[in-house]
Amino acid sequence: MSDLPLPDLLAWTAARPADMRPPSDAAAAKAWRAMAPAVVRDLHETLCGAAPDERLMAAVGKTDDAERTAWIMAACHVCWHPALRQGSDSAAGLGRLLLQELPAVSALVRVARLDAEEDRREELVRRCLRALGRRPAGESEEEAAERLRQVDSVERQHLVRLAAERQERQRREEALRRKAAEEEAASKMGRE
Repeated sequence: MSDLPLPDLLAWTAARPADMRPPSDAAAAKAWRAMAPAVVRDLHETLCGAAPDERLMAAVGKTDDAERTAWIMAACHVCWHPALRQGSDSAAGLGRLLLQELPAVSALVRVARLDAEEDRREELVRRCLRALGRRPAGESEEEAAERLRQVDSVERQHLVRLAAERQERQRREEALRRKAAEEEAASKMGRE
């Protein structure tokens, strides 16, 4: 199911209101994090027509991780777009987004990058759309999935880690080859 043009959703994401952004004052930040479960509950009831399960609420409510909470609140703002607020059977996707995907993103990317980088806004929008079983207007499922892979912070980190591991493995193998060649050369000199 296709929705609205991606630029509209990116503009909506960039225009997050102040109450959906983490405050800089520590006391206000604690109160703001305490508000997150109510925001998630309202969003879930609006989108799914039912209260979220207690596992989701417990996970959202117990976090003291300001970055994770900030990503959750930003995702709630994206999902609150009028074109996306239509009832749907998206409870599983929304739960996966809030419980698995956003914690993984928040561990790698500071939420401040949402304001600074369009790719981070696009990543969040695309994750939210996928969670709701939707995609940007004019894109096939394959195109939407491929573009998300291109802007996916978690996937990029995984690829960087794989490349570093491969490079380290090659460095060790080269060192072993050099050592074996040196030993072979020393052995030849000893025989002569």
